Amino acid sequence: MTDDNKEVIRNWLKQQIDLLNLSGQTTPVIPKIFIKSIFVKPTEVTGRLWTIMFPFSKSGDVGDPINMPVVKAEGFAETCFGLTKDRSGVFLKATAGGAHSPNSKYPRCELREMLDDNGDRNASWSSTTGRHALEATLSVCHNLVRRKQVSLVQIHDSSDDVLQIALDDNRLVVFYNDKKDSALLDPNYLQGALVSIKINIADGYSNVFYNGVEKASIKKSGSGWYFKVGCYLQSSVKDWHESPNAWGIVELYHLKVFHE
Repeated sequence: MTDDNKEVIRNWLKQQIDLLNLSGQTTPVIPKIFIKSIFVKPTEVTGRLWTIMFPFSKSGDVGDPINMPVVKAEGFAETCFGLTKDRSGVFLKATAGGAHSPNSKYPRCELREMLDDNGDRNASWSSTTGRHALEATLSVCHNLVRRKQVSLVQIHDSSDDVLQIALDDNRLVVFYNDKKDSALLDPNYLQGALVSIKINIADGYSNVFYNGVEKASIKKSGSGWYFKVGCYLQSSVKDWHESPNAWGIVELYHLKVFHE
């Protein structure tokens, strides 16, 4: 997305917030007319420094999902990952009956931050050293019934998530401290609405911005951190008796990570 497009979106959002407050809606939807880029490859949206975990396995073992560098993923599983129909973004899709990682109960189609594009060197940084940031313009939709929760963005350490941004029923929420604490981003998210999320980490604080407005400032120190982005269902057939064909989809139209 060009700087001109970003400025148009920022100005439009400022105008829309007042209108939405008057109408009772809470999600300022970024019209796709402002997303003018047409992409040829998914990595033009995501960048190259990620691996991707798919919600299926070659072995048939549900606890052994396929994981590969995102640069090799184009065309590998076109029902789960690829360009949107209008080629302006990337979609990531997971189904409730899909495979999951050994340390999780839930399926995902999710990117994991790396230091190289061949999947050999994991990203790992500290919340108290330097500045680390993620910017994403995205949307989410699903047809889950038993548990309507989809994770979009995570900060993770070597053992567990530190912070998770998720759609929880119709609320967009930041979960932290093992989901014991939370901060509300949007009380009434409209499925499929395009929104902007930014996370800025420095000096032991994680500041979360939603459509340009700071919504949370979370104090937590740690190391071995990295970003994850995509569609990580928080429901499954086994644990929530979800239909195996129930799905979630996250569409990404802008994704950037910064470290300094």
